[in-house]
Parts: sequence; structure tokens; C-alpha cells
Amino acid sequence: MDIPESISNSAVDNHQIKKGTIIKLKYRFSSGNDRFKFFVVLNKISRPDPLVCVITTSQISFYLKNAQFNADVLTIAPNAVPCFVKDTVVDCRQIYRLSMVSIRDSFSKGDMTFEGDLPETLVEKIDAVIRGSRLISPLDKKQILF
Repeated sequence: MDIPESISNSAVDNHQIKKGTIIKLKYRFSSGNDRFKFFVVLNKISRPDPLVCVITTSQISFYLKNAQFNADVLTIAPNAVPCFVKDTVVDCRQIYRLSMVSIRDSFSKGDMTFEGDLPETLVEKIDAVIRGSRLISPLDKKQILF
């Protein structure tokens, strides 16, 4: 169901997107596959454009088999956050940028929802992972941490 643009813009604009906001979004991967994924907003400033995010997954077998990535992920226990009902990995190896135009468009199509906010303790743990990462650029770290 499509939501009228004025309503979707208002709903997105009125939602307080901040560091730790969880967004469920239909995302198109480079393979061309579309899947709903959870993203965590990392921007230090409020109302940023684009949103700087990391992706989550409940498909944790890869991470269990590849312990060399443990320093770049955060594992969240089932139901520690209401929208994560399974063991969930926050993968901090890659940054995703989501424009507000694409967020509004996805919301109006019903392809995006706000799923709440991470507790501050988990946001701080993600910051620690980002701070220690050799994979995240200094520019990205500046947008996220300072």
C-alpha cells in the first residue's frame, strides 16, 4: 500500500532519527536481490543526510566460523532488543549510507519501518568497535564518533 507523499514525508520527518535508531528497510544488494534488513543509524548529529548506518543479520553461522571478524562485530542476544528475536550480529565492517530521499520513498511504499532504538549501552559498544576498526575510514569514524 502506497502512503501519500505528504504523509510519508511528515512521518519520517517527525520521527526522531538519532544515533541508535533501528530501521527495517527493503534493501537492494549489489547482487540485485531485495531483502528486508535491519540497519542501525550511527550518525552523531541529529537529522543527518545521508544516514550513516551498519547492517545487522541473524545469519550468524558465518561469524561463528570466521572468528577473525569478531573484533568488527557486536552480537546481541535474542530479545535483548525487541525487534531482534534471534541472536543478531551488528556488522561494523562496512558502512552504508541511506539518503533521506530514499528513506521517505521506502516509507511511502511500505518498504521501511522504524523499529525503535538500541539501548545506550549497545550504542557505546558499537562506538568501541568502530573506534578500534581498521576497516572503517577516518572520515567515517569522524562522522560516527565526534
